[in-house]
Amino acid sequence: CGAHRDRHAFRTRRASGPRQALDQGADISFGAGGATGNGALSAVAGDAGALCVGVDSDQWFTVPEAHPCLVTSAMKLIDVGVAELIAQAHAGTMEGGNYFGEVGLAPHHDFDSMVTDEMRDTLAAVMAGVDDGSRTPMP
Repeated sequence: CGAHRDRHAFRTRRASGPRQALDQGADISFGAGGATGNGALSAVAGDAGALCVGVDSDQWFTVPEAHPCLVTSAMKLIDVGVAELIAQAHAGTMEGGNYFGEVGLAPHHDFDSMVTDEMRDTLAAVMAGVDDGSRTPMP
C-alpha cells in the first residue's frame, strides 16, 4: 500500500509540470516519461481546451482517460524494428550496438477535423525528412 501511495504521489507531482506549462502559454503538452507521462496526459485531459501528444505507442488505446486532449502520439514502431532485427539475425548480418528503428505518428482520432491541410503537409514533410535521414528525431 505504501508503494502505491508513493507512485500516486510521484505521478501527481509529475502532472503539475504540464499543467504549469499550459498555464504559462504552452499550446500542447507532450506526455513523455512512461507511467509519469501517462499521469501528465490524464491530468492535462481534465483541463478544458488543453491539447496533448502521447508517446511510444498510440496512447488512444493505452490511456483512454486522455481522450479529451490527445491529438496524436509519437510512436516507436517497435514491431517493424524487431522484425528487421530478426531478419538480420537470420541472414547473419545483424551488427551489435544500438538499433535506431522507425518512428511514426498515430491517427488524430477525435481531433482529425481540427488538423488543417497545412499542418498535415508540415507533418508529412517532417516524417519524410526522418525517413530519408535529413531530419533526426535524436537530439
